[in-house]
Amino acid sequence: MTALDVKDVMTRDPRTVPSTATVFDVYEAMVAGPFHHLPVVEGRLPVGIVSDRDVFQHMPSLSPARIDPQAHGEFMRRRVVDVMTANPFTVPEDESLETAITLMTVNNFNAVLVVDGQQALTGIVTTFDISMTLLKILRGEIAAGK
Repeated sequence: MTALDVKDVMTRDPRTVPSTATVFDVYEAMVAGPFHHLPVVEGRLPVGIVSDRDVFQHMPSLSPARIDPQAHGEFMRRRVVDVMTANPFTVPEDESLETAITLMTVNNFNAVLVVDGQQALTGIVTTFDISMTLLKILRGEIAAGK
């Protein structure tokens, strides 16, 4: 039995945002997706990853007693580089899924970016992708190996 590789479960050509994007651009992309993680790129090279948690963590208070419309407007105009995780972990397409899951688990990541030999973004593996793969294995839709 051959083990599954990252390329077997990744989401290919994921939606991305450029490093010049605003937090509002990220919000729109996540809602339209719906996505929880977006690679941040310069050209095809990943320079960061932004999650909905990153956005919420940096967002001004949403408490009705303390909400400040001006602060929220300023926040939505901030650049994604202000809230993203820079220099994200990446794995090659032919990496074993086991290695990617170990990397994600040890570092408490919910997503890892997938790159080709030139370090260009080709995909993303999320906990959702892994869960869907496990579900297919349990249903017998795919073998535990290839």
